[in-house]
Formats: sequence, structure tokens, C-alpha cells
Amino acid sequence: MTQAFVIDERLLTPMLRRLVRSIGLPNTLTLLAKRGGLPLEVPRRGRSSYILVELIGETAADLLAEEFAGTEAITLPMADKLHAQIRNRAIRAERSTASLSALASRYGLTRRQIVNIAGEDEQERHPDLFADAPEPREGL
Repeated sequence: MTQAFVIDERLLTPMLRRLVRSIGLPNTLTLLAKRGGLPLEVPRRGRSSYILVELIGETAADLLAEEFAGTEAITLPMADKLHAQIRNRAIRAERSTASLSALASRYGLTRRQIVNIAGEDEQERHPDLFADAPEPREGL
């Protein structure tokens, strides 16, 4: 089952924001997966670029051309910020049903990173067993 995630655009670079707004998140991810970190010449008509049409389709290629036509080559950013946001949203969504260890293993992170991403205190999930223990009596 595919989940649609809302991306917090404030956390993205200006170029990533422009890409997501112009061609949408799925097309941006596809484009950056294949061409991220590389320069891209955007023609005045998107469908005239075989590479763009092959990667993201005619409609998205035309939308990209509308946004960036007239510029020289643009350097496409890497998709790491987008992937991190999507991963973090998935972790938060799964946190109520999965253990820290399971999430850490699934996403290749540490338990501490999962706690930080989920925005919770590990003590909330695993309270100290001795926190409410009575004080030891003297003489024992």
C-alpha cells in the first residue's frame, strides 16, 4: 500500500521547492534518483527533450520547461532531504505499532536516532523499573 506524505517545504532547498511545486513529489523523486547532482539543460519545450520525457513523462517535462525555460543548465540537487523527510514520516507513523529496535533495523538507524525522529523520550516508552521503588530501610 502506497502512502502519500505531505512534505514540509520549509525544510527543502529553494531548488527542491521549485521542483516539487512544478512537477510534484513523485516526478521530482524520479528525476533526482536518475539525475541528482548533475546539470540538466531544460529546453523551452519539455517534450522536445527525450531524456526528460523518458524520465518523467511529457506532461511533467512540459511543466518543468515552463518553470525553468530560459535558464542555462540547472544543477539538480541530490534527493537526500526529500528521502529523509519521507523516511521520518514513515517512522513516526509506524512508531505506535513497532519497537525501537524493529524500526532501527528496518531503516538502518540506531535506537537513539529513532527516538529523536519520533520526538519522544525513551523513558516515556520504557520507564525506569525502580523509579517508584520504596526507599531501603535502615539497618538492612
